[in-house]
Amino acid sequence: MTKETVALQVNDSNASTQNQEQQQGSKTNASVPPSVRRNLSETAFFYPQLLTNDSGEVVISFSSPEALTKWKFMSFAHTKDLRFALDEKEIVTQKQVMVIPNAPRFLREGDKIVFPAKISCMSDTPLTGSANYNSLMR
Repeated sequence: MTKETVALQVNDSNASTQNQEQQQGSKTNASVPPSVRRNLSETAFFYPQLLTNDSGEVVISFSSPEALTKWKFMSFAHTKDLRFALDEKEIVTQKQVMVIPNAPRFLREGDKIVFPAKISCMSDTPLTGSANYNSLMR
């Protein structure tokens, strides 16, 4: 049986913007607002029929959705004589700094609430910044 490989390349649509901000230094990070995520698809890709190249490799290239989650990559391959291989991997998409609000589900008139939020930093270097909460309710 020959050894077959699967190469997986994930193109992050925000990676070039984030790399440019990091290269410009911390003075720019304070003035650049975060980008709004637009591609929140639940399926990153689905390719039901892929063929190998002359080396027996399958190379897949796709842009990952901007949802901050854990993705499951599953592949199944077979030959004409019904030999098969099955593989499963997990890929995590995340931002370097994330604010995760924990808002109450229901409010009634006159309620007083506490609006907690978790700020998560995945950067290898220390980051500084500020977080503000503005409400339209009175």
